Amino acid sequence: MVARSQEFAVGENFEIEYRIQDAQRNWHWFYDPSISRQLEDDEIIIEGLDIDITERKQIEENLREAKQLYQTILNNTLEGFWIVDAQDKSASILEVNNAYCEMTGYTREELLEICIANVEVEETP
Repeated sequence: MVARSQEFAVGENFEIEYRIQDAQRNWHWFYDPSISRQLEDDEIIIEGLDIDITERKQIEENLREAKQLYQTILNNTLEGFWIVDAQDKSASILEVNNAYCEMTGYTREELLEICIANVEVEETP
């Protein structure tokens, strides 16, 4: 809070995210963009607007959990898996799993630098 007090003193604007617990012990997240002004008598006034971002924070947490689950499945499956950029004409590789690296003999870093057409695949009859 000392750093914030110094910002007030120099009249800078700031943004902060924080959470509070209500009477029912539920947590709520808020975003508070604030403006500090120094009046002629050197009084500092801070005006802010509290915006409830609890739903956004929950969605962000859900996305983090889904990404972690996706990564766990992707990295532990025995089947080779890759994702390419369909919008890119060269079909750049965006993601691969360990099984695909082992199948192709390339490292993950090497595969992420090339397009899928550059990966040689032997077809078996």
